[in-house]
Amino acid sequence: MDYPEQFEDLELCKKIEEFIYAKRAEAEVPAHQFAEYNELLSQDLFGVLKADPNADLSEIKVIPDLVEENPLLAGGEGQEEESE
Repeated sequence: MDYPEQFEDLELCKKIEEFIYAKRAEAEVPAHQFAEYNELLSQDLFGVLKADPNADLSEIKVIPDLVEENPLLAGGEGQEEESE
């Protein structure tokens, strides 16, 4: 960047970007958990670092607890088959 002094929080933004990219590389979030993932990513990480530039971002949860099987497609557990 030619004029880093024009954006005083550039280093904080870079730190957040690196953190998000690293976390995203750790796990692939299944489609059925995207809403939860999106909500976690919507946290104000900039506000956290602005308040405390030395904050440990690794303590902030941005990846949901992964559930391998889509609970909406779990397929009839507890339902009895009809027999003729």
